[in-house]
Amino acid sequence: MTIARRLGDRLDRPYSLALVRIVSAGLSVISALLLSRALGQAGRGEAAAAIAIVSLMPIVLGLGVPLVVRRQAAFDDGIERLVRTVRFFAGLLVLPSAVIGLAVAFTVLQSLDTPARLVFVLSASSSPIAFLWLCNANLFIAQGRSGVFALTNLIPVVFYVALVVAGHFLGALSVSFAISANWMGSVATLIFTTLMARVGLRGSRHKLGSTVSEGVKYSGGQIAEAASYRLDQAMALPLAGAFQAGLYSVAAMASLIPLALGQALGTASFRLIATAPREEQRNEAIIQLLRSATFFSLAMAGAMAIATPVFVPTVFGAEFVGAVIPTLIALGGSVPLVIAYVGSTALTALGRSWALTVTQLSGVLVNVLALVILAPRYGAIGLAAASAVGYFIGALVCLRSLPVRSVECVPGVADLRPSMNLLLRRTSP
Repeated sequence: MTIARRLGDRLDRPYSLALVRIVSAGLSVISALLLSRALGQAGRGEAAAAIAIVSLMPIVLGLGVPLVVRRQAAFDDGIERLVRTVRFFAGLLVLPSAVIGLAVAFTVLQSLDTPARLVFVLSASSSPIAFLWLCNANLFIAQGRSGVFALTNLIPVVFYVALVVAGHFLGALSVSFAISANWMGSVATLIFTTLMARVGLRGSRHKLGSTVSEGVKYSGGQIAEAASYRLDQAMALPLAGAFQAGLYSVAAMASLIPLALGQALGTASFRLIATAPREEQRNEAIIQLLRSATFFSLAMAGAMAIATPVFVPTVFGAEFVGAVIPTLIALGGSVPLVIAYVGSTALTALGRSWALTVTQLSGVLVNVLALVILAPRYGAIGLAAASAVGYFIGALVCLRSLPVRSVECVPGVADLRPSMNLLLRRTSP
């Protein structure tokens, strides 16, 4: 076996994705630290809000098409024609991306200075770039290419952090610099995923209308899922102000770290659930997925909560001591967040698009309502509490939508070994 083949065999396992996401989180701490000290809490809050909105736009405009790619690729159903259709559709998204970017720049992000606002509009106009690599990433998930999907998650973070570090040494860090660095990471990711997708530019395509029509069924769920990770940071700026948004950005970043294990477990189980020949086999896979997600998320969130009171002020500085309590609250929401994520992955594998939409929208609507009520009065603490409540409701509705009983998904000591096996087994054919 060649070295390259051995490396590929090692990478094509779910744990590689979990490790990459944790490494990415560590790198993000570096960039967050440098930006926080260079821009202050207010500037950090503005940058976080702008990047959150840019991250949401390709998912909103994509109309669920990335999940169509994932579903059809699981069955290897004319995937090359579908990828070409996706590329054509991306070209149609440039104009609406620019219009939305302009509208947001002069409303939600009106506190940005002129250079930052200009860079934001340019970045938002390039949303089709992120849309394309999101579709490629969903292709890799369905094909069980955990190693390639892991690298897809790592590349944008590496580019972003490297540029922020360079900006730090050059004394060039600003809100506009942070938005530009995020955009460059997205471009690099598109180049990598396009090469890895191995689909030529020429050839036949699926009908665009049928592809978008199928995607719309999943769009509500996908948009709501993305909003549950990013909308809180986008709303934090207008609801709580730049200072509190900056504190909350630390908590939000921490709360998403346990999601790395959920993504790894979901990637490991998606194809198995989607192609299971018997209902009993499918339900068994769903139960094990949920047990593993609960087990690992409790362990990671608990360990992070213990370290938070010392870690946050030590790393970010005494001025960020106000982020400790919001971070602890946000970590309490990490467990239902991971459960909701893997449950939504199972719903996608089952083709239950409307159940997915109801699940995700329930959590987001509760989250938004709680944000409006709590954020103006309680600042970062209110933002964290609102997100935790939204995650809990989303997880509860998701469990009710799956074809298994919730009580069956409670993990025990005996689930440690099968949970580890799920992370360690090879996923690619």
